[in-house]
Order: sequence, then C-alpha cells, then structure tokens
Amino acid sequence: MKTTRFAIFGLVLAGSVALAVSTLIAQGRPDLPDVTMFDGWGRQLGVSVRDLDADGQKAAGVATGGVRIAAVSEDSAAAKAGLKEGDVVVDVDGEQVRSARQFSRLIQETPEGKSVKLAVVRNGTRQSIDVTPEPRRFAFNLDGHQISRDVERSLRDLEPRLRELEPQMRELEPRLREHLRDLEPRMREFRYHLPPDFDFDFGELPRTGRLGVQLDELTPQLAEYFGAPDGGVLISSVGRDSPAEKAGLKAGDVITSINGERVRRTGDLAAALRDNRGELSIGIVRDKKEQSLKAAAR
Repeated sequence: MKTTRFAIFGLVLAGSVALAVSTLIAQGRPDLPDVTMFDGWGRQLGVSVRDLDADGQKAAGVATGGVRIAAVSEDSAAAKAGLKEGDVVVDVDGEQVRSARQFSRLIQETPEGKSVKLAVVRNGTRQSIDVTPEPRRFAFNLDGHQISRDVERSLRDLEPRLRELEPQMRELEPRLREHLRDLEPRMREFRYHLPPDFDFDFGELPRTGRLGVQLDELTPQLAEYFGAPDGGVLISSVGRDSPAEKAGLKAGDVITSINGERVRRTGDLAAALRDNRGELSIGIVRDKKEQSLKAAAR
C-alpha cells in the first residue's frame, strides 16, 4: 500500500511540474533569468558578465546593449586595469557590445599580447580603460547569490500554477490508483524465459565456447610472436575432456579459421561456431606453422 501511494504521489508531482513548466514556456515568459557568460578558451580578462535588461540599461544611461561586470577575479587582467564589479562595458575597440556572449567572443579572439580599449560606464560617467587579455586557458566563476535568487523566483512563479492543477490531479488520482492496483499482480507473476537453444555471444570478451576453450585477443605484437600476421584468437586454456582437447587443440594455438571462415577476433569465432554445426575444420597456427584439425563441437 505504501509503495502504491508513493508511486501515485510521484506521478502526480511529475505531471504537475511538467504541465506547469510547459504552460510557462507556452506563454513565453519575459522574466526568465539573464544568462551569465564566463571567460573561456582563448584570451580572457578574468571577469564574469551579465546581459543588461531594460531597467539596467536605463540605470546605466545606456540606450542599447552593454554588459554588466558581475565579478572580477583577483590579480586578473581586469583587476590590474582597474575594472570593477558593477561597471557596464558598452564597446570593445569601438565595436558596440550587444550581449554577454558577443563580449566574451571578442575578448577570447583577441590576439596574444594585444591591448583592447573598453568603453565603460561607471556611476553614470563614461570612461576608457585599456586592458590586455591574458592567455589563461580557462576561468570559471559562479554568482551563487544570483543563482539562489533566480531559483527562488522560479519557484514562486511555479507555485500558483501547481495550485491551479491540484484539483485536476485529485481527479486523476483514483484512476492512477486503479491502474496500479491492476498492474501489481501482473508484475509479481512476471517471469522471463530464454529460448532453450539461446546462445549468448559476448562479442569481444574472452569466453568458453562450445569447443571448451578459453580465448584471448591477439595484439599486433602477439600476432607477430605467434606467427599469425593476419590475426586470430589465442587459446589460453583447453577444458579437460572437451571437444577441443579431443581434437588436439592446445594452449598457445592460434585459431585462424572455422570451416574456411576467417577468424580474426573472438566475435568472429563466436559467430562461426553459432553458424556451423557438427564436425568443424579448424585452421590454427602452431609454432608459426599453419595446420588444420577436426573437432566435433557440442
């Protein structure tokens, strides 16, 4: 009973969240959180920046575009040049900054050793700052406070949607309970039976086949050592009283063919044994010499 209730609760919660999120997406919410871009591969200043919304642009006195510096890494190129948290960058070398993504790209693609001139708005005053991006490979900063605020805001937006869906979920609960009750005895009775002639093929894994041998793959060096330049599979052990032992196969033999079918890997041997029944003609390399043996595989 507890399991059933837990399953119903999980289904109801998942359904509620899915419907609420799809509703928010369908409405095209305008208040989704801004994207924070970080310095990445190539050149970097050692800052994280955020896109400016309309209110941010108005507060900074910027008509369009611009990015706000959310954080400045200590001892970074940005810190040495005098950039500060809260500065708004409006252009790079005369090119208008339209987004955080574009700003990061401009910095990353700066040639090594080249200085760039940033137009920065600080406390309503526009000024120019020269800075030389650094050739560090990667820098990553997270604005934990902003992430927390974004999550809290999203949960507040989602809560009324979930309350609106609650009556529908209550109506759905009896039907879910009924379906789970019908399904439970079937799951208890479920058994899976393999066909009686099913033959597992473990592909590249060493395996004991119907011949009664344990196999290993040949590396190029081993192939050269055993005199099998075209490849094959190495017999590492032979089972007692097995078809392989009766046929005269030995540990150290390299199987190269089954009934004329070339064998280069353990998967090839598994397929050949599966497709060929009765007496087998086994091509081997022993002491760097090719020979053929007959075996009756089980």
